[in-house]
Amino acid sequence: MCVFGFVSVFVFRLSETGGPESRRSCMAALVTCLAAGMLAAYPIGRAWGHGQLYIVLAAMLGSVIRLLIGAAGLAIIAVFTQLNKSWCVFYIGVYYVLFLLIDGVFAAWMLRHSEPKPFKEEQRVDRKWSDMAG
Repeated sequence: MCVFGFVSVFVFRLSETGGPESRRSCMAALVTCLAAGMLAAYPIGRAWGHGQLYIVLAAMLGSVIRLLIGAAGLAIIAVFTQLNKSWCVFYIGVYYVLFLLIDGVFAAWMLRHSEPKPFKEEQRVDRKWSDMAG
């Protein structure tokens, strides 16, 4: 999270060069992506100890959550606020990529430090087409 704090402060300071409109858009994007990133990190953290397959699936679920919340936040910002939509799209993209990198590193670390668990024998199904018909 130190990386996120450093980069977000750096981006926010750079946004001030674009004027007050850019600064307000950056703050709205930061709040939106912070909420999306925190909610996306939850399934990844919950996958710890359940095997590598669950960690990969949780990382994919986290990406979908982050994308949906970011898109919903952008739609809310575009419809209900007077902020510059171009600046909002730009800053949401910057923060989305930042959270994508953080979640990816977190999931890779979890994969490296978890044991691969094989599937149970009951899950392997070897049936004929005639058995599937009913």
